[in-house]
Amino acid sequence: MGTDEAVWQFLGSAFLLDTGNPNKHLGKVLDDEGQPVVFSLGQTAAIFPSKIKVGTQLPLRKHWFGKILAIRARTWQPSKKVKPARTPAQKETQDPDVWVKINWFYSPTDVSKKIPGFQARHCSEFERIYSDHSDIVSALTFEAPIQVLKFCEDDPDQNDIPDSSFFYRYFLKTSSKKYELLVMQSSEHPEDLCLCHCPYNLRDTDLLRVMHMCPRPSCRRFYHRSCLLEFGYWGPTTDPFLRLLSCPDTDQAPSQLLSHKARSATFPSSTTTDVQLPHDLLTFAAQPIVRGAALPALGITGNARDIVYARRLVYAACQGITVPDSWHDDFDLASVPVDFCLRVEETGESCMFACPNCRGPI
Repeated sequence: MGTDEAVWQFLGSAFLLDTGNPNKHLGKVLDDEGQPVVFSLGQTAAIFPSKIKVGTQLPLRKHWFGKILAIRARTWQPSKKVKPARTPAQKETQDPDVWVKINWFYSPTDVSKKIPGFQARHCSEFERIYSDHSDIVSALTFEAPIQVLKFCEDDPDQNDIPDSSFFYRYFLKTSSKKYELLVMQSSEHPEDLCLCHCPYNLRDTDLLRVMHMCPRPSCRRFYHRSCLLEFGYWGPTTDPFLRLLSCPDTDQAPSQLLSHKARSATFPSSTTTDVQLPHDLLTFAAQPIVRGAALPALGITGNARDIVYARRLVYAACQGITVPDSWHDDFDLASVPVDFCLRVEETGESCMFACPNCRGPI
């Protein structure tokens, strides 16, 4: 048993903090000025690296990150165990000696050393990889609680991830004999990548590498524009309203819009309806669901959430539910330009893409 684990087991006999109720008891340390910094279960903490003196001015992205699983403490007492130096403010207090069990977040560079073929250069500088690698650390090494957002690439309702926000989309499994990298998912379906088997490259600014999503529950995956063109998943039409056939809430099979690898296939004409819809809403809902570094205005997650919301309004209207006048207040129309199709025509032929899995229009 390691020294840290031995301390943890000792604390377990009379720990002061209730690890089962994060709202009842919190871990607390003092900063250099003696002000309390509070941590609770489930939070992520920025931690000073082992070779960096606690209190050193350090950019947040240079810290180690750990998710808090449990907190235990005891009153300060002499010990042979080497602990981080206490600041003068900390020495003057009678606060307990706090220890925390965490799961580490790895940097992309660290993961590239453990997973063959993993490309750290495809990741954002704010990206981390969550893991099941746990440790026992002193709370004195904590700098501040931070937020690391979860990014599920298959979730059409994924919240936006602001610029300069830390996030993770992979899980590193270290408990087995061989390291394994898993993609975070919001639902149960095959963990397939694009046709090229390449993951989402957050630094690829090529317009042909923009990725299109099929939002159907059984699909929920993205494909590079260039791959869809190369493998023949497209048809000679520019009717954007066909995309309304691809619903995020049902797997009801659409018409077979494309046969596999058939460039000559044609798309059916869009149907008309007596339902009166705002033109902006209909145009907005008919846009492709896309993401990519070539479209920085859409952010890391792309436009999926907004487009899916707009399509649901259209579907509801077709069922007789009135579209609220304030529908456009729920998202920024400027964030997803309605002329997207025109802007990307320069990258290839004017066409409509089809999902390789369900053949639905994307």
